Amino acid sequence: MPLVTAAGRPAGCCDVLAILPQQAPVTRPAVCSNSANSPAVRSSMPRTQDTPADADTLIEAARAMAGSLAGDADHERTVARLAVALFDATRELHCLDEEHRRLLEAGALLHDTGWELGGKGHHRSSERLVLDSDLPFADDRERAFAAAVARYHRKALPDPSHDAFSRLEAEDRDALRWCAALVRIADGLDRGHDAVVRELSAETDHARLTITARCSGDPELALWGAERKTDLLEAVSGLAVHILAEKIAP
Repeated sequence: MPLVTAAGRPAGCCDVLAILPQQAPVTRPAVCSNSANSPAVRSSMPRTQDTPADADTLIEAARAMAGSLAGDADHERTVARLAVALFDATRELHCLDEEHRRLLEAGALLHDTGWELGGKGHHRSSERLVLDSDLPFADDRERAFAAAVARYHRKALPDPSHDAFSRLEAEDRDALRWCAALVRIADGLDRGHDAVVRELSAETDHARLTITARCSGDPELALWGAERKTDLLEAVSGLAVHILAEKIAP
């Protein structure tokens, strides 16, 4: 099945999205180093050491909170699944660790919890609900990180004037930008709340990051939703982000 773009055209170089001119790309290594002396790795070293049981407890609690507050808990789980898949597919770009992966998943699960408090401003309500929750985060730093992930799934980009983001230190802010960027794309890919995207892959080629979504149904809405939310990912990666879709059997 040929790859297609949101406009229904065969994939080609003319479909590459331009890097936002107002966003200065973040410097990044081409491939992450495993050395603890690497700046990219050093900045993402975890401050807390969680056991797998601790991580599972947080994710299960986030799922329960999403189930009780979100308008569509299935959508929240789909976005979390896609965000984690994108995190894993782009590891050589972001150099983040398992702590960040867990907080990304928690924030993605909670991104729509504020919906009933206000549709247009629900991203801010989601941030506040996470900050005020009794979810079993290891510390306030983790709580602020997940709250910021939830907030930035839509609308404004991270800004020091925003509550959760203002609580993060510089190295955590860089990691947060990456995690939020991936959740934005994941949320766009489930624009129809239909879980049409079953698998994801990503590859880089010179100045381009290509994300391929393998869909069990019509990919048009998923492509449209993702392509309009590439802004933060382009800024943090320094790459033009290109979204493709491939139809697969249901």
